[in-house]
Amino acid sequence: MSIDGVDGPQTTGAVVSFQSAHGLSADGVVGPQTWPALIVTTSLGSSGSAVKALQRQLNAHGASLTVDGSFGPATQTAVKSLQSSHGLSVDGIAGPQTWNAALVGVKGAQAYSWPDVGQGASGENVFSIQLMLQAHGYSLSADGSYGPQTTSTVKAFQSAHGLSADGVVGPQTWPVLIITTSQGSSGSAVTALQRQLNAHGASLTVDGSFGPATETAVKNYQSSHGIGVDGMAGQQTWSSLVSTAGSPPPPPPPPPPPGQILWGVDTTSLVNSSFLSVVGNNYGTPQFIGRYIDAISFSPISASEASYIHSKGIHILPILSDFGGDTGFSKGVSRANDALAKASALGIPKGTILVVDIESGSSVDSGYIQGWNNTIAAAGYTVGYYENPLPGSSGFNSAFCSAIASDSAVANATLYSSEPSPGRTPASSAPAFGPTGLLCNGQNLGGHTSIWQYGLQGNGSVNIDTDELQSSVPLW
Repeated sequence: MSIDGVDGPQTTGAVVSFQSAHGLSADGVVGPQTWPALIVTTSLGSSGSAVKALQRQLNAHGASLTVDGSFGPATQTAVKSLQSSHGLSVDGIAGPQTWNAALVGVKGAQAYSWPDVGQGASGENVFSIQLMLQAHGYSLSADGSYGPQTTSTVKAFQSAHGLSADGVVGPQTWPVLIITTSQGSSGSAVTALQRQLNAHGASLTVDGSFGPATETAVKNYQSSHGIGVDGMAGQQTWSSLVSTAGSPPPPPPPPPPPGQILWGVDTTSLVNSSFLSVVGNNYGTPQFIGRYIDAISFSPISASEASYIHSKGIHILPILSDFGGDTGFSKGVSRANDALAKASALGIPKGTILVVDIESGSSVDSGYIQGWNNTIAAAGYTVGYYENPLPGSSGFNSAFCSAIASDSAVANATLYSSEPSPGRTPASSAPAFGPTGLLCNGQNLGGHTSIWQYGLQGNGSVNIDTDELQSSVPLW
């Protein structure tokens, strides 16, 4: 008899034969008289088809077991968890009582609504799928795009858990994929939860750590959606999250009129209401904020943070951190591709400037500059470089001039100058726009110096540099 999950004629015939052999009414229906005779009690060390059936049933209740027919410690733990949650004796043995709980309870476990998500989809539910797969130990990128890599990984997960391997996350796969989290949990499953909550109006720092703020956000969501308020993100909460569309993010503010100089700040800090309050009270309301789309020692901007900034009518200047070793064409291409992946995940539209940070102490050559320029421009974004232009400040000048000599298209790039630096000021006393431009052999051969970081961070109440830029720069 084939194992296909369909109660067809072949299965009915087999059930009738089993019932006849056990002195039961041979009606082909597995009911209260047949189940006790059919169930095979299993425990630690058991193996075979009965264990596979048990593992599949436990997975339908939210376990994440590999369906391999081997009753090991993980299966025993899942059995004990089921027994505990159903008020049974917790002995780790899957006998008739445990199977009765498993068979009755699974209907409730599958009663929630789950969407079908497959190849070609994008958005927060895809991020959740990718992050949950990471939490289960699978290696794939979390970019919010359901492409071939995600499809193949889902199929591998489905096969490992005894599910139909169609590559679509639907009502059978979601309950097995979801990992219940609560205060004290950490990792990719919590990251997925925090992102989903933010998509539904929360303002959490997405750090993968389930602390008091995340618990409060879960309780608020549960209360507003008629779910039992326990602060635990289980299947019912997750079913509601992935089945209920979050509020669409606010659009970026409209482009400013041409010919203006905008005042703003750049920062490594999370931009939230507290941040804007301090900046506003001490410096003024920024028209744009420079934020990092990837970073090593601090948190890069998230989609929810970007939505918050846009909701305040503020533009964003996207910057890729300087990770060092800024040499070689291939490294420039690699960094550009990283930036493009982040831009795609955040929803940064094409045409927007993407600035690569090149610090004064970094080794940089013309190949790196060309690699970044060619890749960013080919993808439809505007090329930008953060640089120190004064002679002796860095190696950027000579590298950029060499890059222009090799490829005249590099001259179209926008430059973000950190010099001169008269110091931080409020918006009301910002200096006239006057960044140092870049010259090649005494001539202005290219590179448009349109952004000026005129005030590097000093002592103060908030971690910012102050900036000015020409309104022609295509911000997000």
